[in-house]
Amino acid sequence: LSHPFLYKGSGDLFFEDMSKAWGTYSFKGSYSGCAYADLDNDGNLDLVISSLYTPALILKNNCSNKNYINLSFKTKTKNTSAIGTKAYVYNDGKIQYQ
Repeated sequence: LSHPFLYKGSGDLFFEDMSKAWGTYSFKGSYSGCAYADLDNDGNLDLVISSLYTPALILKNNCSNKNYINLSFKTKTKNTSAIGTKAYVYNDGKIQYQ
């Protein structure tokens, strides 16, 4: 048995194990995967961790930072949802792409 490992990226290809600091070190079990989503619609991504023999863990993100952007695209073509649109966001010398 092990615990779910959580890592924080430093932005320069290095990662730090944050399992103890973020509270998952005490959860012992056999974990097989995870997914993230904004489950409570507060703008912060929450984490769902699947387990083999126990119920899934749902970790609520209580971060007070509201650093996000909401974009929506519409077209006058037959592709009304703008499927395939690319968005680039530049901030503080960094770029994010979706």
